[in-house]
Amino acid sequence: MPVELANMLVSGSTYKNKERFAEPTLETINVTVTDELPRQIRRKSDDTLYRRYETDRGVTIAVTNFELARALFFHNQYLIRAAFSSKGLKELAFFNEDLNEPKIIFPDSTRYPVSNIRTRASKSHLAWLYTDQLAAKSFFSIFEVVNRIDSNGVYEFSFAPPPVLDWNFEVAGVYSEDRKSFWVSEILTVNNNSFFAPEGLMIKHPKMKHLVQVPRKERKYLKLPPSDPDPSLDLEELPMLGRRIHRKDDKKFSFNLTSAGHIGIDKDDEQEWPDKPQNIPSAQQAAEQTSVGVATQHGSNQEFDYGLNRNKDEIEASDLIDAEPTEKFRLFKRTIEIIESREYFVVHGVRCGSFPPPKTGSRMVLNTIDGNFLRYHMANISYRDIGAIVIEVDVDSMIRPINVSTLIVAFLSDSNPEEILKRILQDYSDRAKGWNHEWIKKNTAVCKFCRHPKTTKKENNIERSITADEYIEAWADILSGKLIGVCESHK
Repeated sequence: MPVELANMLVSGSTYKNKERFAEPTLETINVTVTDELPRQIRRKSDDTLYRRYETDRGVTIAVTNFELARALFFHNQYLIRAAFSSKGLKELAFFNEDLNEPKIIFPDSTRYPVSNIRTRASKSHLAWLYTDQLAAKSFFSIFEVVNRIDSNGVYEFSFAPPPVLDWNFEVAGVYSEDRKSFWVSEILTVNNNSFFAPEGLMIKHPKMKHLVQVPRKERKYLKLPPSDPDPSLDLEELPMLGRRIHRKDDKKFSFNLTSAGHIGIDKDDEQEWPDKPQNIPSAQQAAEQTSVGVATQHGSNQEFDYGLNRNKDEIEASDLIDAEPTEKFRLFKRTIEIIESREYFVVHGVRCGSFPPPKTGSRMVLNTIDGNFLRYHMANISYRDIGAIVIEVDVDSMIRPINVSTLIVAFLSDSNPEEILKRILQDYSDRAKGWNHEWIKKNTAVCKFCRHPKTTKKENNIERSITADEYIEAWADILSGKLIGVCESHK
């Protein structure tokens, strides 16, 4: 098995092509480590060494060195190769330890994909490896131990793990007969709240740049042949340099550093916003293969990249971006002022913002009259001390205006409102289909999608356009009614 697939190797699993199937009879428990037992033990049934940890459940968990290293470090093929390299983490990036400007810097020549630093979890994990001395020392111990192995001897994986006291683990395995020990086959979740990233830590990657628009007539369209959506795995060949990368994620695993804090992305340079590649028409879809290893010019297949801890549904939303007000914003602000004048309403702030750059091929928020990213208008309002957020999309600035409901949301008491707002806005940019109703309903206490007032009014059987003042009054009536409903439902 190629070393790049080390993160797929789990005791008791079976495999078919690129799929891993866990042993279905395993039990799952959630434990917090309270102490480490100093001596490793060898299990008779598989003749393998296990480390043992006492837990808050009154049971001792026993886990192999390899499974522990897989969960802690082997999150992608680049980290795996670095773990077995004499350069260690320095093979991938450099950590600038300047207290005023701490930064993890990837070189211009890096092949480390941006997709591996898209999520909050993956950025936090990288920060832990580079800024926590115990984590870095443990990571490098893998190479040190492997390098000491006699080539004529039997190789038994070992390393010096970091202290995991008070770490929480969800593990799958089997109990001993007396149920005092639990033999771990797979670590499913790792939670650690003791790591704090350096304040102001940034990650700089040469492919992470500020995106700027170009006029439609100057856009460059990349034409690609259609690809096989599920290429078969070929372990006999190497991947070809420059071909597509076929990525697959372990959706079950997560590594959470809950107290790491915000880790930013340093974007100095500008890059034209890329268009979604256009496939060259093809009468027949050709079957393709994917391979593992370092891509070379003489390779033949796509590169297979299996990853942990980078699930797309956990992508961290961009920061809220302020924007210059538009004429529609002035109407919105006047509407909010009318609502504020009514009994029991308090307005805590009104702002004009810009939707974040989409992380998909969507161009919906880019197709605006002035060439800027589509704007939204937001108000923070409470009714009888119960708060809600109103978000209005500035569809009037779009080249092809569409109807989009005004969104009103109230948040769950134990949620992070700013992060939820970021996700709502990012989803809108990515989907090009309006609000993500299902996600919003699932992650907020109450939400309402409001219609806009009619722009015409019938008088004496004659249809006329309403005035701006009439529109604002009607809009205020609709929004205040919905706000009362949202806030009353959230009591």
